Amino acid sequence: MSTKKSRTISRAVTSVLLLCLLLGAFWAYSNRQHLSNLISAQTFNASGRIAEIAQTLEFTNTGKIVFYATHPAVHTGLEFKESCSHVTSQEATHVLGCYLPKSNRINLLSVADERLNGIMEVSAAHETLHSVWQQLPQEERDTLAEKLQKLYDQMQTSSPDFVTRMSVYSDLPRHSFQNELHSIMGTELDNLPEWLENHYAKWFQNRHKIVKLHRGYDSVFKQLQEESDDITATLKSMHEEYSTRQAQLQQDIVSYNSDFKQFIHRNENYEFSDDEALFYRTKAAYELRRSQIEQEIEELQKYAVEYENLRAELNEIHKTSAELSDLLDSNLAELNSAS
Repeated sequence: MSTKKSRTISRAVTSVLLLCLLLGAFWAYSNRQHLSNLISAQTFNASGRIAEIAQTLEFTNTGKIVFYATHPAVHTGLEFKESCSHVTSQEATHVLGCYLPKSNRINLLSVADERLNGIMEVSAAHETLHSVWQQLPQEERDTLAEKLQKLYDQMQTSSPDFVTRMSVYSDLPRHSFQNELHSIMGTELDNLPEWLENHYAKWFQNRHKIVKLHRGYDSVFKQLQEESDDITATLKSMHEEYSTRQAQLQQDIVSYNSDFKQFIHRNENYEFSDDEALFYRTKAAYELRRSQIEQEIEELQKYAVEYENLRAELNEIHKTSAELSDLLDSNLAELNSAS
């Protein structure tokens, strides 16, 4: 009797163990991507700069695992260009980071200028979302892609600036465009629908901090562009006014010289001998005209100086803009870091 009972218990234990093994195998299969990320992240030794970026971005535990699983690396100049050689110029004006889906690796361009604080962090978040996108189950990714596309289509009239922002990706295939939407909306836009905020909250504790970082450095470029546009418009208006006044001044000088020559001729012919008062009135009128011409010459000279000062200011803005642009050009960044 006891032997039979022992066999029953043994079979029950075996069944339970087998069930546990099956459940464990099922869980492992269902979470194979997370397990793969976890193993990869645990083997990664983050540099000081990468650790700073991760801390600033305030990843969730899952988000940090995804980020570290890509073994993110910071490169300068030509080294970065070689690491991201697959990225075409159609994908962005300046490539600041890239995600390599085959190897699940992230590369970031080193940018140290304080005026562009936050740009590396936002680039890291952007590329991390590419990794997230790549790892989503196909059905989930397809559903998310269509929802993102529908949201973007609704923004055509309500958010023209964002539509312009996305225009650099207009030549990409639809699925690639939606991939970029996923990364850019997540790092650059506030006030997203609740369903999308909940999606990003799986990887970022404070997504709005990332958006704020983006606005910080983006405002530097926008301010420079606005100042450039304003001064350019002012210079155009000033040039038109100067040209008009200069042409009128030339006419006034020619007219004055001709009229004054006639006045001298009349005086030499004693036409004012019987009316001395007329002579002085006429002479005073010419002196007034001459004074007005001299005043206009002086004002135009000041106007020209003001114009040149504005043009010098515009050149400085262009110089600053080009300098910042060069910092984000992987072809030139190596030279900038060495200088």
